[in-house]
Amino acid sequence: MSNHHEDRRWESEMSRGLDARARDLDGAPFSLEQVKGRATRIRRRRRLAAAGAVLAVAAVLVPVGVLAGQGPGGDDPELPPASRSSDPTVVPTTGSDAGGTGLGADYVEGRTWVRSDGAPVRLPAAYDAGVRLGDLLVGVRNDDDTGIDTLDLVDGDGDVTESLRGVVAGPVVNAEGTAIAYVTTAGEVVVRAAEEGQGRTVARGLGESVQPAALVGACDADDSGCRLYVSHGDGTSPPQVVGADGSVREVVEDGSAPEALRDANADAVAALVSSEGGTGCSTLYDAGSLDPLFDTCRYALLDLAPTGQDLAVTHADGDGEGHGWVAILDGDRQEAARLEPDDGTVRDEVWTEDGALLVTAYERVERTWTLWRLVPGSEPERVAGRGGAAEDAPTYRLVG
Repeated sequence: MSNHHEDRRWESEMSRGLDARARDLDGAPFSLEQVKGRATRIRRRRRLAAAGAVLAVAAVLVPVGVLAGQGPGGDDPELPPASRSSDPTVVPTTGSDAGGTGLGADYVEGRTWVRSDGAPVRLPAAYDAGVRLGDLLVGVRNDDDTGIDTLDLVDGDGDVTESLRGVVAGPVVNAEGTAIAYVTTAGEVVVRAAEEGQGRTVARGLGESVQPAALVGACDADDSGCRLYVSHGDGTSPPQVVGADGSVREVVEDGSAPEALRDANADAVAALVSSEGGTGCSTLYDAGSLDPLFDTCRYALLDLAPTGQDLAVTHADGDGEGHGWVAILDGDRQEAARLEPDDGTVRDEVWTEDGALLVTAYERVERTWTLWRLVPGSEPERVAGRGGAAEDAPTYRLVG
């Protein structure tokens, strides 16, 4: 896939966003969320942009407080070092010429959709990101650097069954892979279930900077419990949750609204609660009561496991494109697995059906993009690798 295209897209969106914010600045420093703005929607699946890449760029461009190490409220107990494999178990390489990988999650390699549960599929286009909707791949492409995306629904034969144009944020997908949500140029927040064959508008007028963060529930026409969590990139509006009935409320309504959401599932909501003075802190809330379950200034929260209590995290300071490492915290918030490539970077991650974490990484010495599988309590397994690649051109794109 063309990373030159993605770089240009990032630059153009950041430039437009910063110019627009500068016109309204009125002497105040930029906030983190203002810098991120719409640029976050190039990030695949259920959350906002990758903390490392976006925070690092933001820190260079403007004087904002990024997530850092121990800070106010950071009284986490000392955690034992996580397991890390310096000489990982290497299993047979899986690439675009193999099918039925059994990894529990799909990925795109070049223009091939490598499915965990079926034969590989040749794609009609190179996609920047993608999510799995039932038996379809929802591929995200941008053909003219306008910041407006097209979503292609691609079937198992590689045919585009439908194209959804005019998308400015999303898509995010629910844990079941049966529904997606996105925002259109008309400001419509749309939910589309796989079995319905068309989208339905669940909200309008939430603001130009609205960003879907997580979709929870079956979210078909009969699911009264469906809810969509959204953040805003304007630096002031609190995160909100949109109900199946079209109701809109703040996620936390007691006056202590978080700055942004990271992820949510049926049990919990992960959020960034502060980013001031060079430090940042996060909180994991109970999804029902919204009581805090876990507060940390040590970790940046990434992804909640769709089932269970596991949580993917990384270091709290953004220091480049991607992360230096990624770890799994168990229900006791102890590190149960960690991937920390030597002289490398972790780029992306997605939970698999069996509770493992699939991770892409780049190893600079070998100039190799790798695909890893992390299982709590075990050493990382390298399940795919492609050498001779550039660091700014990921070989593997994970499909949520």
